[in-house]
Amino acid sequence: MVLVTGDTDLVPPIQLVKGRFPEIDIRVYVPASHGSRKEVHELQQNADRLKMLPVPLISKCKLPPRVELPDGTHAVEPSHWANPLRNSD
Repeated sequence: MVLVTGDTDLVPPIQLVKGRFPEIDIRVYVPASHGSRKEVHELQQNADRLKMLPVPLISKCKLPPRVELPDGTHAVEPSHWANPLRNSD
């Protein structure tokens, strides 16, 4: 299982999955700009593996801010998700 988060709110669900399904390998990838040392440590203590993701890599993997769906409507990225690296071009 792969999680991309810097949020320790996901520690209890990680613990639940590990308790019920110990054979599942849980890998957490933390965006480098998120998470304090305490948060990263808490996630690391509960995951099987933890790695930091460089922000430039994340920005290359994101969908465009506006995506047209098959029915003609659009999915739009919330403004508070805007990537400062994308806007600096």
